Amino acid sequence: MSMRALVLATFILAAFSLAACGGGGSSGSSGSGGSSPPPPPPPPPTYLPPLIFIADKDTAGVNELYRADQSGALNTKLNAALVAGGNVTDAQWSPDGTKVAYLADQDTDETFELYVVASTGGTPLKLNAALPTGADVKSLAWAGSAAVCFIADANTAGVDELFKADAATAALTPLSPALVAGGDVLKLAPSPSGSSVCYLADQAIDETFELFVVSSAGGAATKVSGSMVAGGDVTVFAWSPNSTRVGYIADAMTNDVFELYWNAPSGGTPTNLSSNLVLGGDVAEFKWNYNGSQAAFLADKDTDDVVELYMATVGGGVLKLNEPLVAGGDVTLFDIAQSGAKVSFVADKDFDDVQELFIVGSGGGMNVKSCHTLPATGDVVAMAWSPSSAWVGYIADDQVDGQFELTAITEHG
Repeated sequence: MSMRALVLATFILAAFSLAACGGGGSSGSSGSGGSSPPPPPPPPPTYLPPLIFIADKDTAGVNELYRADQSGALNTKLNAALVAGGNVTDAQWSPDGTKVAYLADQDTDETFELYVVASTGGTPLKLNAALPTGADVKSLAWAGSAAVCFIADANTAGVDELFKADAATAALTPLSPALVAGGDVLKLAPSPSGSSVCYLADQAIDETFELFVVSSAGGAATKVSGSMVAGGDVTVFAWSPNSTRVGYIADAMTNDVFELYWNAPSGGTPTNLSSNLVLGGDVAEFKWNYNGSQAAFLADKDTDDVVELYMATVGGGVLKLNEPLVAGGDVTLFDIAQSGAKVSFVADKDFDDVQELFIVGSGGGMNVKSCHTLPATGDVVAMAWSPSSAWVGYIADDQVDGQFELTAITEHG
């Protein structure tokens, strides 16, 4: 398979899994104790909307934004005419699928601004106000289907702040308060409900990146990352799918020891989910389950430099999900089924440097190998659950070494 085909297969796999993914940090019912979690939501419909893509389809070297129907027979250009040297660099569907927001240096070369356009095409609306010389919009994310949040140095060149724009009127609402000298907003994530925005910023202390939550309507921001040791920072964060919790990784207690925490968006004292790492151990990434009652994470928790898969419960307790690994083995990828009952992961569990696919219950148990037998140098390189939780799609060179193909498989093959 060519690299272009591998990228396309990965794109298809992303579409296959998109509706099934819980929140994860690379982004439930509250409470714990003896109560049972509510049942998972029903799987979303299997209909896939038309695709959007960025490509130099019409002019070599000029990247523009297109909408394609599933047959591939009709491509609609969504951006307006670009200035000489202009390109579209990012785009996102609105949650209801009626609009697309995108970043482009559409009007001024090397000045990247934010636009929204109907998903069927039409005249784009610029959402940011006039920018200072040298300023740009850096990133975007929908907050519901009526507003787009973005980071830009819109007031002072070189000082990145957080804003919300009404997608119909372009009315702007500043969301981050005044920043300390040298401070910037680095990352943002609206809650799945769209009612709040979590953001990472060195808002209070220059070069100390902490986590804040603010209403998407504006107002005072609440710090949710708690106190931080000197030199400590939050690195990644994610909302639980029902917007009731924020998970994050930070070296909050010991500089350069990265652990997993959660907190309510209203603030309070964060809770450590990863618990008791071995000397030299760190949490690398995490994902919430469907209702935020559990979070799976990768860490060298028990043995330094041996990355394994764990499931943490918000009410307390951490369970290792993988069985013992071969010498040199690590878990590299994982995903949680929409049902919350199963976790898939990729690891060189049985043979060093041969990455295979396994499935395990979220409460632990036998690791079931769920990919075809691989050639000696074959590997699974990507995987994700279907929205129904009945299938796992994966990309691997499991038939011919170096020839990557997309396969859908049940737990037992």
